[in-house]
Amino acid sequence: MPIRVVSFDMEGTLVDHAYSKQIWEGDIPALYAEAHGLHLEEARKKVLAEYAEVGEGQPEWYDVGYWWKRLGLPHYWRDLPKRRKAECNVYPDVPSALARLGKRYPLIVCSNTIREFLKIQLECIDYPFSRSSPPPLTSEPSRRHPTSTSESVRYSRLSRRSLHMSETMPSSTTERLNSSGSRPSTSTGRGS
Repeated sequence: MPIRVVSFDMEGTLVDHAYSKQIWEGDIPALYAEAHGLHLEEARKKVLAEYAEVGEGQPEWYDVGYWWKRLGLPHYWRDLPKRRKAECNVYPDVPSALARLGKRYPLIVCSNTIREFLKIQLECIDYPFSRSSPPPLTSEPSRRHPTSTSESVRYSRLSRRSLHMSETMPSSTTERLNSSGSRPSTSTGRGS
């Protein structure tokens, strides 16, 4: 069955991790150090320990506002993603790959990158994706799997006609996509 749509994860696939890493591991610890009168390295250790305590599987993990409150940070955070736009590095082959694939398929972004970061990263890529899908702005855990039989059928039909590109995808998959236009038989990596 031919592929009808190609989706992309954002970080590690279209852009490197420098942008979000700078905010999560650089800016937030620096603001924490400033707010609590600590040396930067001590603040970084404390902030990373707080991240680890909550854990990556929790909805709060992706919520910058939650971390601002939890860490008692002094400044409003919504301007930080814009200030760090220069840290957003698009991989060199992305513009030409998107242009080439965009002639054959609708292209979408489906990522667990937070909405505020995703907006800036999409601006950096500057490609007219058909759609982008950041995580919902709720505290409820996201549903990753269908929950009913009819939903499973719809999910199954879509997944056979779509291909998700992520940073863990083997290069042989992209080579087959470029040459055949049909769904590759190899794994497409994680489902983010």
